[in-house]
Amino acid sequence: MGLLKRWGVIIVILIVIYVASGFFLSFLEKPDPHPLEGKKAPNIVAKKLDGTEVNLKDLVGKNLLVIDFWATWCGPCRRALPALEKLAKKYEPSTVSFYAVNVWDGNLEQINKFIRENKIANVNVLYIEGDSRSIGEEFKFKGIPAIFLIDSDLTVRCFFSGYSPSLEKILDKEIKKVLKEKEQVAQTR
Repeated sequence: MGLLKRWGVIIVILIVIYVASGFFLSFLEKPDPHPLEGKKAPNIVAKKLDGTEVNLKDLVGKNLLVIDFWATWCGPCRRALPALEKLAKKYEPSTVSFYAVNVWDGNLEQINKFIRENKIANVNVLYIEGDSRSIGEEFKFKGIPAIFLIDSDLTVRCFFSGYSPSLEKILDKEIKKVLKEKEQVAQTR
């Protein structure tokens, strides 16, 4: 029995090492860039919760944009949006603007309830009226949350899919990187 237990322990240890090494090596791999990265974002027209229209192309030259496509029924979205709210508090709206565009949902009552319950005040919440399924095709995402960091000229800088507890930290790092690049360009002019 002792020998059998010893082999069992050795096998378990080898399995743990195998799984852990795969996990840690996955951090070294850089995922393929999003197809829109480095390209202009498609235009979208969405509405604020008060019904006022917001046109993405009207935001050209304003500031850095974070756009989160989400829905109230989506579990990862329900965690990502409050994380973006925390991050939005760190930046002046004149520097970085945050938008949460509700897609595949459209239930204003549910959206308003979620916004109240989660005290979302610094992220501009928008919704797409009617059938919003084509938005995923235009922005080339299949699942939500789909979060885009977009430059002031509407060039997609990076893309995040899904939710991770480190989303806020990773996105903050990317925002700071883009802002630093813009500052360096401004200093050379």
